[in-house]
Amino acid sequence: MVKAPRRSRAFPAESEDFETDSYVHGQTLPASYDEDAYTQWFCAFLRSDLPSLTAGQQLGMRADLWRFVHPEIVTRTWSEGEYLPPVAILGDLQKVARDGIDAVRSGKWFSLERGIGYGIALFGDRLIRGSPTGSLEDQFRAVVMDTLQANWTRLAACPQCREMFLKLGKQKYCSPKCASRARSETFKARRKERDHHHEYVRRIQKKTGVKLKINPRGTK
Repeated sequence: MVKAPRRSRAFPAESEDFETDSYVHGQTLPASYDEDAYTQWFCAFLRSDLPSLTAGQQLGMRADLWRFVHPEIVTRTWSEGEYLPPVAILGDLQKVARDGIDAVRSGKWFSLERGIGYGIALFGDRLIRGSPTGSLEDQFRAVVMDTLQANWTRLAACPQCREMFLKLGKQKYCSPKCASRARSETFKARRKERDHHHEYVRRIQKKTGVKLKINPRGTK
């Protein structure tokens, strides 16, 4: 069981269930928000073959998902003993994001189904607005929409696997793996098919010094 992080005490009494940043082995996102890093993680999440992940990779993915959304007030739908979302929800959220992107590409709306709430409270002598309240799925939808809107012109489809990635500089493929596959396919396409019979005849001619005509096997 993953231990819940320490509670922050820098909020009004009504908001003392806010959680501070914590680290789980296997997570990759930095604690401080970085737009490129978070967008790259999101694209990698879309490309992930979730059923093939090891238990450690699943734990890291759950922690990264929590940090990506950073939902400090969540209408929970899983065990109170765990603060990280369960493995089962990863596939559901991946589908939510994929379906939303497909909707946008086809000219339709990608929208919140139930919405997100906010609240205010006194913090010293001023009012502050609390974090969004709602289900993890709705808050995930909201963060995905923000990510897409902020980076849409920099998002591209990998010509090898067709998956989405954040294009940085002259980057053409989503990953070194796809770049390597593309180079290999290009090399094979350009390479002429070997004529083994012709090569054999040339070797015999060079060895004997006599021009021979040797029919391929199975011919007369």
